[in-house]
Amino acid sequence: MKKTLSLLAIITLMAASCIKEVAVVDVQLNKPIMNLYIGDTEELTAKILPENATIQTVSWKSSDLTIATVDNGMVTAIAEGVTSITVSTADGNKTATCEVTVIANEVAVVDVQLNKLTMNLYIGDTEELTAKILPENATNQTITWESNDPTIAIVDNGMVSAIAEGVTSITVTTADGNKTATCEVTVTEPPVIFEEPEMIFVEGGTFLYGCTDDECTEWDVEMGRYPPVEKTVKSFYIAKYPVTQKLWEDVMGTLPPYSSSYGKGDEYPVYNVSWANIWVFNMELRRITGKNYRLLSSEEWEYAARGGNKSEGYKYSGSNNIDEVAWYSANSGGTTHPVGTKAPNELGIYDMSGNVCEWLFSDFFPPSSKPQMYEHRGGSWDSSSLLCRVSGISGALATSKSPSFGFRLALSVE
Repeated sequence: MKKTLSLLAIITLMAASCIKEVAVVDVQLNKPIMNLYIGDTEELTAKILPENATIQTVSWKSSDLTIATVDNGMVTAIAEGVTSITVSTADGNKTATCEVTVIANEVAVVDVQLNKLTMNLYIGDTEELTAKILPENATNQTITWESNDPTIAIVDNGMVSAIAEGVTSITVTTADGNKTATCEVTVTEPPVIFEEPEMIFVEGGTFLYGCTDDECTEWDVEMGRYPPVEKTVKSFYIAKYPVTQKLWEDVMGTLPPYSSSYGKGDEYPVYNVSWANIWVFNMELRRITGKNYRLLSSEEWEYAARGGNKSEGYKYSGSNNIDEVAWYSANSGGTTHPVGTKAPNELGIYDMSGNVCEWLFSDFFPPSSKPQMYEHRGGSWDSSSLLCRVSGISGALATSKSPSFGFRLALSVE
């Protein structure tokens, strides 16, 4: 009996030794990537191919144990970062890898806030709104932007662009849609932007006011212009040029109605304005600039036209040759001309003779004694040389308009 058992054992061993070993061809993981929060655990499973491979043993390894560890396929997240979990067959010839990304635990959004609750823009302006997610370490920082009226203002990632006048709301919303914040945006027309008139300082002094040349007429005598009388004026500022069409339009928003046949363009003098129109213009200019712009008095105008304390005693403002300093009936071609295209007077002031007559603040009292008339001085593009003298004087009702009538601004010395 003992002999028989020994023989069977030998036969069994010999049969086992004749079984063919099945080699490992590959190893695969159930996941090529894994995303975990700190503290999470998740299992990776490995599959040996072919499934009947003789040796099914595998080993596990993490490329960075400070980020995630692995124990027989069980991955544990330690800290934020990225690591690789590798499974290897027993012979080390076959491997598979899973990339593990560990992020901080998800923090819920509590609120969203904007840096501005209201915004005032001019048409064409852009301004940025910034949103703040609370708490600052909230996991999902994604937000969306919306304007409730894109015809007034649009928004692109917080950048608000003003389109047209009106009021709209810009809303920012968190990714879950549960938290919002709103900014009310008011869009208006841009303010009037213009260059204020260039002003020249005129030092005060005493001069002979009236007709001092050899062309004094009966009219000058009737108007009390002859003989001249001594007048004293205080220092003041005077505009270098008559008011231009550009300045008028910048202040008033539109030009007065008139025919362009008398000259049209930014640098042409404004004309066809009454003394009453100018009063409204000056009030608006004061509102915009905060400066007390006004018309000149008769004495101020004549003193400046004569060259002030630099006067050379010219008949016209800046010369005895009218063609050097004035556009008038003999050379204008029947129209106004851009300001400053003739020579200036001794103070550097242009067009005080010719181009357009200049309304003054002073009352005008001709012999006929018509009511509420105001002076205008200097002559114009359609005036004779006689009226373009620095001593020349005329006037009109406050409501009168003409292609010949313009004006010049002054400022008092504070």
